[in-house]
Amino acid sequence: MIKQLEEIKARYEEITKLLSSEVVMKDKEKLISLLKERSELKDIVSAYTEFQEFEKRIIEAEHIIEVDKDEELKDMARIELNELKE
Repeated sequence: MIKQLEEIKARYEEITKLLSSEVVMKDKEKLISLLKERSELKDIVSAYTEFQEFEKRIIEAEHIIEVDKDEELKDMARIELNELKE
């Protein structure tokens, strides 16, 4: 599933680059087609990006809990980890 999401994200980014191309700007049909496809992918890419950010924050919090010596920082990381997992 992650592989599919990565492919969708890559296609979304590719479309975004294509939309700034002069060739596409001159071809109304292609422009409309790409805008439509990008619109269809937007929500999926946004949700996946948000998921990636949550995953990154969880990993960072877990790392702090495991390695950091500062107990106050560890407590903050535990709180954040609990909030992220809710």
